[in-house]
Amino acid sequence: MAKKSALPERYYQVKISLKGARSSITICAPAELNLERLAFLIVETFGEEGCHLCAFPEIDDALDTARPAGGFMGPVMSASYSKITLEQAFKAAGDSFTFIFDFGSECVHTIDLEIDDFTPEEGKYPLYLIKARGREAYGEATDDMGKSIYGKKLKAGDPKVAEAPKKKAKSSRPKKAAAKPQPEPEEEGLGDDGEDDSFDPLKDAVARDSKASPMPERYFKVKIQLKYTRPTLYRVLCVPAELSLRDFCRVIRDAIGWGWDHLDGFPEAEEELEMSELDDFSYSDQENSPEYDTLTVQDLFGTCGPKVRYVYDYGDYHEHIVQLQNADFQPEAGHYPVYCIKSQGPHPFEDGESLDDKAYRDDPKFFPPDDEDGNPSDDYYRFHATLNIDPVEVSSAVAYVAANLYGRELHEGDPCVVPAKPVKKAGAKGRGRPRKQTAKAKQDSE
Repeated sequence: MAKKSALPERYYQVKISLKGARSSITICAPAELNLERLAFLIVETFGEEGCHLCAFPEIDDALDTARPAGGFMGPVMSASYSKITLEQAFKAAGDSFTFIFDFGSECVHTIDLEIDDFTPEEGKYPLYLIKARGREAYGEATDDMGKSIYGKKLKAGDPKVAEAPKKKAKSSRPKKAAAKPQPEPEEEGLGDDGEDDSFDPLKDAVARDSKASPMPERYFKVKIQLKYTRPTLYRVLCVPAELSLRDFCRVIRDAIGWGWDHLDGFPEAEEELEMSELDDFSYSDQENSPEYDTLTVQDLFGTCGPKVRYVYDYGDYHEHIVQLQNADFQPEAGHYPVYCIKSQGPHPFEDGESLDDKAYRDDPKFFPPDDEDGNPSDDYYRFHATLNIDPVEVSSAVAYVAANLYGRELHEGDPCVVPAKPVKKAGAKGRGRPRKQTAKAKQDSE
């Protein structure tokens, strides 16, 4: 049986949040907890999977940790983390630092010190969950690790431990009947703690940024076409000229239907715009350079011309042609500043996610047959012409970025905005021109 650790003498209250989601846990953590165990706790809590590279970037910079190392059965991280405690990490990086899981994705977690000298409760393990919020957070992982490390619960008399509150004895004196309180109207989505646990990406985005940016003054009409598709897969979008390249990359991924776990960017544009190069173990979110935060779509087309190449996943190398079709586009009211004008083609398959589906593989409408040697055809992107994603669905996917930045839809009176076009009634035929009556019809009407 493995020897359990002695009980700690100092505790922290720590909040761990997943960036870009409404998921977080608040835990009681011993100051002696090392970063390796903290990393595994975060991975287990938020359901991260795979043998991806992960790190605490601020700690690496402050303490000059060893280069990452690992195997194929879990996270790959620096061996120094097993020797660095949570107390040392907060002293080196301040009251907040980040943890990144999988450098090719945006799995960024924030670790915040809420209480420096926390008093844990009696009857709990030294490492235990105080509160969990969000559908992605698996709170039981904290208690499981606390039990695994220490093996016993805290009791009165242990260092820093507070006694459990005693229950008041019941009085024999009869109580006066209290006035029955009027029930308050229930609010949809409120949890036991009174906080809104409902999930609405657009409302969440607006709530995270109460100081929304002013509405854009210039818009571009842009066509994004995935190369080597049959028939052509493309999306035509309205995007603000001031949109940052990082947000533009996210819009493209959401519009086409790509995932989040691969690098992407504009290869030639990075050279022409003289973007900085990063080391192999640098800490980027999704793209290849910090200039993606400061350069805009207008900078992109203004420097590189009306056609640029965008690549998603530098391994499988999904190439796209991004073409500027109208540099003075007038968006319609009723949309967010980023929306889809026209769409053709479904969401493409990624990482062979549907290639094992026999219904697809045996249908030549989706995939051509293998060659003589039994190898899959190079025409990977072939799909049936009727499988189109509606522009409304694409607009809903890309609206997250616009809602986060601007907080509302476009109104008449905003710069460059025109009134929304009336919706055509279903089943209407002709072009609205009155038909001439025949002589017989005219006679019947008289």
